[in-house]
Amino acid sequence: MLKKLSQNKKKITYNTWLDFIRLLIIFNLPSFFFSFFINKKNLFDGISHTKNSFIAVTNSIFFHRPFPDPFVISIDLLCLTLLVIIIEKQWIKKISYYLVSTLFFYQWYSFFVIFFFNREPNFSTDFYFLTQIQYIIDFKILIIILAFLSLFFVFSKILLNQSKKLFNSQFSNKFKRELSSVLIISIIGLSFLNYELKPNQKEAYFTIIQASTINLIKNIEQSLTKTTTEKLTSRLQIKEKNNVILSERPNIYLMIIESYGDMENILDKANLSLFNKKISSIKNRLIQQNIHSISSYSKHEDSGTFGNINTLMYGQKFNKNDLSKLNDNLIKNFKSPTNSLNYLLKQSNYTTIGFYPSLSEKSLTEMSYSKADFKHFYQFDYVFTGTNIHHINSEQSNWYYPDQLSLNWVGDQLNTNINSPHVMTYISSNSHFPFIIPTKEYSHLNNIEKIKSKKYIALQIDEALKIEKQKYNVMFLREQFNQSFLWKIGRWCYRLWEKQKVLFQKLNYQTRYQKAISYQLDSITTFINKINNKPFILIVTGDHQPHFANQSNFTPLHIISNNKDYLDYWQSTNQFERGFHLNTNKKLATSHKNIANDLLKSLISR
Repeated sequence: MLKKLSQNKKKITYNTWLDFIRLLIIFNLPSFFFSFFINKKNLFDGISHTKNSFIAVTNSIFFHRPFPDPFVISIDLLCLTLLVIIIEKQWIKKISYYLVSTLFFYQWYSFFVIFFFNREPNFSTDFYFLTQIQYIIDFKILIIILAFLSLFFVFSKILLNQSKKLFNSQFSNKFKRELSSVLIISIIGLSFLNYELKPNQKEAYFTIIQASTINLIKNIEQSLTKTTTEKLTSRLQIKEKNNVILSERPNIYLMIIESYGDMENILDKANLSLFNKKISSIKNRLIQQNIHSISSYSKHEDSGTFGNINTLMYGQKFNKNDLSKLNDNLIKNFKSPTNSLNYLLKQSNYTTIGFYPSLSEKSLTEMSYSKADFKHFYQFDYVFTGTNIHHINSEQSNWYYPDQLSLNWVGDQLNTNINSPHVMTYISSNSHFPFIIPTKEYSHLNNIEKIKSKKYIALQIDEALKIEKQKYNVMFLREQFNQSFLWKIGRWCYRLWEKQKVLFQKLNYQTRYQKAISYQLDSITTFINKINNKPFILIVTGDHQPHFANQSNFTPLHIISNNKDYLDYWQSTNQFERGFHLNTNKKLATSHKNIANDLLKSLISR
């Protein structure tokens, strides 16, 4: 096994460095306004007038003394950020995060008071001013305050997102040492500047700062170049440009569960409790099999099943109008499918497979594209449909056939006919509307040979699906007509999500939906038994919310593997929690367009 770099800690990257630069730019916006639009002096002139900006801030808050130059607070913000990077302690990160927010607010507060009222800021006086209703009634004052608050909230949101992202990063010890040297020289130099220095002394000091900063940047660039070279030489065999072969090639399964949505917002308390028990049961089964997993949420696009599949495969958002179906125009205009996950993995001799048991050869044609178009667009070597499994050839998609049966079939195919490493994309059937729950009443479907040999069974299955759809539609319409007058009032009174949720709860489809999703997860867990003989990475997520409860754009995301090292990169992004579960913190979320890229990074970082 290849040696890991830095014990799973992220190296400083250009993106992280850019985040740092963006943060500094945002820090200095108030000082820029202050210096050029108010003082009209050089940015460094204000430094010599304040002995210690942290003390000045404290004095302003507690002892009502004049507020310091916003530029000096920018220096405090910079120093604070550097300290957070150098001393990686969680409690320091939390405290610093709130201090940054406070200092940033006082920067804008100082700029606002000086610019609009032409006087020194005093927190006590200004707070009293805001409490006097007769002043706020003044229209001009009100407009000024609203403008200030709008500007502050826009920039503070950007600042807090950038600082939180930066504070959550991890840095190498070498990078910390370099930052420490710049920080120490800066602090010592700034303390000297509190005294009246001669011009040549100031120039000498800034020369030292410049040299130290340049040295830091050079070392960062050398570290980046070295890290990139090490990765390319030790983890990849370079054949030619844009044609690389991974040194380790686990089998990869991208398993998309139809309608697997934000369960906590969809299910009532009773059904959510049952579903959580199912999740816990699956988690225990995985642990018993020595299978490792991490969980998060992923934001999906509002573009239907195939729209989200394309986002997952290509790592980018497609035109919504083109993605409800893969139409001829999109196929013909898609000149170079060389940026897809499948295309890149094929360069490493992966066999690419599409597995869609609810489709048939005819249904592909009815959707305005042929099997050849389908294979070309996704760069599939093989496409397996329901025609391959059951010999069905209906013109419509059929979600009635049990997914467990289909997964058993494809598992046997993978073990007997596919010898090379492979990547398979799968879309479930039974969790699609109208949410089929394979139970004993569907036992006649458990024999593939019987289905293949008797065409009338396929016709019965088509008819059964129609009946299930009608059941749902009748219940749906009945619920609307039963309260038709109230429904019109409710449509106006209630928010859309409340209206749909109330309707959904009165139907018996919460239980049906919950059982359909649970069945899918059970089927995938059983499928793992068939593929566990080789290293694998299995990604389970949803395509979108169920059509009756579309109040969220989050879908659960589970990364599963029989080698926990394959999960290290995902874990290092700080977007996942260990275990198979519904993550309670949706702030720990990624998006569908990032999954393909993160998968490739997880393989390269090995």
